Amino acid sequence: MSQIQVQKLTKIVLCPISGEMTEDAAKVLEQVKQCKIPPSKVKCPKCGQEIEATKFALHLIKHCRVSGKSVVCDICGEKLKSMGDFMRHIREHLTVAELRNGMWVWYCTVCGREFTSKKSVLVHILKSHEVEK
Repeated sequence: MSQIQVQKLTKIVLCPISGEMTEDAAKVLEQVKQCKIPPSKVKCPKCGQEIEATKFALHLIKHCRVSGKSVVCDICGEKLKSMGDFMRHIREHLTVAELRNGMWVWYCTVCGREFTSKKSVLVHILKSHEVEK
């Protein structure tokens, strides 16, 4: 049996479906693929709060610290230059991919949807799980 190739964009991947945060992208991918029906509510792996899936990425603003002119991600410790950079970074915590038939398939870890490009999944998270202002 061949090993599945998995890709992640950040050191830690969040899986609000299972309520976990981990460095093991393959574990998150397995959990996401098992989700047949997108949940309406998910669990924040950082604080345990139950959140509407449509507002999940927006909830994650609570998990940053402003330090001088920087914003620090409380999930992985990465220092970012602005709140906009932090929100882009948060979307990356919610993204995982697998190599399937020679192409990367990207997944949203909030709802389990599949995408053919990294940009598509990041835009999906912005529009579907962040509730744009």
